Amino acid sequence: MISSHDTPGITIHPIPAAAAPSLRFTLPPPPPPPPPIASAIDLVWAELRQASPRLFDGPIVLTDTGAAVLGAAPLDKLPARRATYKTLATAADVGMTVRALGVQALVLARDAAGVEHILLGRRSSEVRKYPGLWENAPSGSVPPPPAAEQSVSLPHLARTLIAEGIEELGLSLSAVDMTCIALLDDAEAASLDVVLRVNLPHPINPKSLPCPATDGRWEYADAAWVPVAQLKGWVESNAHAISPPALAVLPCMGGTWATRIMPP
Repeated sequence: MISSHDTPGITIHPIPAAAAPSLRFTLPPPPPPPPPIASAIDLVWAELRQASPRLFDGPIVLTDTGAAVLGAAPLDKLPARRATYKTLATAADVGMTVRALGVQALVLARDAAGVEHILLGRRSSEVRKYPGLWENAPSGSVPPPPAAEQSVSLPHLARTLIAEGIEELGLSLSAVDMTCIALLDDAEAASLDVVLRVNLPHPINPKSLPCPATDGRWEYADAAWVPVAQLKGWVESNAHAISPPALAVLPCMGGTWATRIMPP
């Protein structure tokens, strides 16, 4: 079943508990692009780099799996391929429709009084999409696994999220329960994210926040622990400042399509 919600460009594919352990993106050897496409990619990339020298052609995982085919492809054989950021950044200009495989978290924790909170982060002005908007955090692109591995599965996604927690927020997500609940297709950001619900085992101090914008971290300008009981009101009051994916995915935090996984 695919849920479109009321957020334009966002489609959520809930992952049933019985099927979630089999979630896997296959990585067959990618065919080289036809010479005209390759030349066009290089030309557009050169123009982008000239405008934004900070752009980096790092390794990523791409998939053609968008909203139209999410319900048809088997969860254990979702098609993907190794690529670099250059292909994603130039795709629209050269007539390709692709998605960057990503991962995002719904991080939940209780304070000393037992009140459940969810972690949100406000994106910095320097990010590629949705600058200045609040979202569930952390999140990020999934790097390719080692060359000998021919697929991306839940353990690799968990390791990616652990790395993003440290890199973006200085937040340790090691040795915590993670639950895979959905795939989120974002047409505007050209991304397909695996949504993981994360439950921190230790109490948190809601006033002691993770540390974005310090120690070289730049993806988030701010962070907040919002009480879950107040989340609906918080979203209604701040809807203009929340990213479209977050507006669509936050209701999933209470979803029943869940399978628990443990990061290695």
